[in-house]
Amino acid sequence: MKKSKTLIILGSPRKKGNTAILAEKVSEGIIKAGGEVESIFLHNKQIKPCSHCNSCKTKEGYKCSIKDDMQDIYPKIREANTIILTSPVYWFNYTAQLKLFIDRCYANNYSKNYALKNKDIGIIMTYGASTLQSSGGIHGINSLKEMFDYTNCNILKILHGSAYEAGEIRSNQKLMEKAYQFGFQIGHTPDN
Repeated sequence: MKKSKTLIILGSPRKKGNTAILAEKVSEGIIKAGGEVESIFLHNKQIKPCSHCNSCKTKEGYKCSIKDDMQDIYPKIREANTIILTSPVYWFNYTAQLKLFIDRCYANNYSKNYALKNKDIGIIMTYGASTLQSSGGIHGINSLKEMFDYTNCNILKILHGSAYEAGEIRSNQKLMEKAYQFGFQIGHTPDN
């Protein structure tokens, strides 16, 4: 039985911000359960916007024509059985960094489908307002739900919580424990 492989996409510009802290807790659970995990911090990656040239859907090899850091990320997406997307709420939605990544998942580098097709998905979102609704984060989550429904993905869990200052999320022990348990659950899911 192969180990589960999880790819965590860190969509915040803060390397040690609240979403990264929750993602680290998920990672701890995955590792404790015997799974493999890799995190990618998008803010220091060179990722250009999708140009909708359709070479990933029409040309031989079905590869994205844009030569940037996504070329290194596509194989990692393909190898992972679980993808976790993380983002703080910026202006009532997820960050520009995460949006660039998502748009480039229109390609996949290995078939005519989309990079995120048929994956198990986790979503982690933090916000400065008191609730998901008042922060506008519900728009980001609904957008992701629609996209993952379209690409036949299975949303395993959506974790979200309020934390304005960097690191503040650590005081939400209930959410930190949920993050750890979510990771532990993922780590026990073998790659069949």
